[in-house]
Amino acid sequence: EYQRFLAENAASIAAFKARQQAAFDAERGRWQSLQDRATDVGAESSDSAPGATAEAVSISLAAGHVAVSAPVSGSVWKLDARVGGRVERGATLVVLEAMKMEITVHAERAGTVTQVCYRRGQSVTAGDVLLVLGP
Repeated sequence: EYQRFLAENAASIAAFKARQQAAFDAERGRWQSLQDRATDVGAESSDSAPGATAEAVSISLAAGHVAVSAPVSGSVWKLDARVGGRVERGATLVVLEAMKMEITVHAERAGTVTQVCYRRGQSVTAGDVLLVLGP
């Protein structure tokens, strides 16, 4: 019965496997691209920590501003904050993906987003500044 099922659905199974492989290849290409960019940034900035990005190195906080940092290493899955946007305490700012889990980063206070340091898909290390909130 199983063999008959496979034979009857061979075309759709093959199409699915082709889409799956194409998605895997595209994801692997994005990983390689991010790794290449991280390597390039590291080569340009010898005083930065391993894995640091250009944005992470250039953060400086004005009075009344706070940095919102990544609680874990992973990648930016969703970015709900925009420069100039007003956020309330508890609002979702960023969703990180780490080991197939989503980690939501909330605003610990109300404020205005003054700087966003990462884009969707970029890798972050625990402690990296994701964005800056002003008063």
